[in-house]
Amino acid sequence: MPKFTYKGKNIYGDITEGVYEAPSEQGVMDMLKSRNYYVLEVKPLIEKRDLLDFEANRKIPVKELMLFCKHFSVILKAGIPVLHALSMVETQTDYKPMKKVIAEIMKDIQMGSSLTQAVKNHNNKLPMLMIYMIEAGEASGTLDRSLDSLYQHFEKSYNTSMKIKSALRYPIIVTIVAIIVTIFMMVVVVPSFTSLFEQNKMDLPGITKALIAISDFFVNYSLITALIIAALILLFRLYASTSIGSLRIDELKMKLPMTAGVVQRNTAARFSRTMATLMAAGVGITESIDITSRVVGNRFVEEELQNVRRQVIAGKGMFGPLRETKCFPEILLNMIFMGEEAGTVEAMLSNAAGIYEEEIDARTQKVTDMIQPAIMIFLGFLIGFIILAVALPLFSLY
Repeated sequence: MPKFTYKGKNIYGDITEGVYEAPSEQGVMDMLKSRNYYVLEVKPLIEKRDLLDFEANRKIPVKELMLFCKHFSVILKAGIPVLHALSMVETQTDYKPMKKVIAEIMKDIQMGSSLTQAVKNHNNKLPMLMIYMIEAGEASGTLDRSLDSLYQHFEKSYNTSMKIKSALRYPIIVTIVAIIVTIFMMVVVVPSFTSLFEQNKMDLPGITKALIAISDFFVNYSLITALIIAALILLFRLYASTSIGSLRIDELKMKLPMTAGVVQRNTAARFSRTMATLMAAGVGITESIDITSRVVGNRFVEEELQNVRRQVIAGKGMFGPLRETKCFPEILLNMIFMGEEAGTVEAMLSNAAGIYEEEIDARTQKVTDMIQPAIMIFLGFLIGFIILAVALPLFSLY
């Protein structure tokens, strides 16, 4: 979520200023107004970064968070104090950035900070979900159970992402190999036949002329084409890194027919799982919506959820405001409605998370099952086209 510098003034002339994290400038303005301050200035915060420090703001991978929560929970259940438990977890951790974070948390605790305060100092590397769950667990004396819930949450997220990566690995490898082979044939193989055709002054069929034209383009303009493609990718990434750019791209993902179904279900699964985990730990519904909006992985949905949060604070339930966003499947909304009526929202969200996680697995497998034969058909067509274009003129030599 972007950060903004702000300056405000109240009716007594007191000035307040600082840095605030919000989905947009309007969020900062709303915060100042809620504290009875007039808005004087709101600007996006431009943070200076050391270009050589590649790990400065890199998030800890889900796998490492999962292992940390599991080890920490098991050790705490054995009755070992927090500081000693963290020391034991650190010795079991091989991932250096995570090891460094744990060491710094231990140092803060030794200097008098609570575990929650120490963890909050690393909100650039640790997810807000984890920070709030630890805070809720420490406040209620159920830290081990909060860590167990976090472990299950991260485990499900990790397993889902690994299934998707595993399913897409084969199509990606085949596509890369196909591109390399095609470039090799166009740049090396086809030109050798072209010189043969020219030496014999052969009358070439249209398909062969088309192949030679494509080959000439690869030979003469491949570098320029590669630079143009690289420039377009860079411009897209720069646009996507801006606040408005990421918002518009994520909104497009939610609305394009070819991506809307998968993105919507993935968002529903993350929303349901995160909300259920937070509510099970005793986090309030408005705080749960706020945290969930930050970890749902879509800027457009994040802003919509912040609007839902404001309506819930105003006294409305979740069902109506969530339905107005048009970001979530109807089944999930109906389950939330029934949960609100029966007072079992947490259970309904947990059930919905399981349903959508299974559906994502099934859809991913279905898509990859369709992609693989499509790639093979395309490769067969490509190879057949090249062979036919080369062979037809050769037959005329005999």
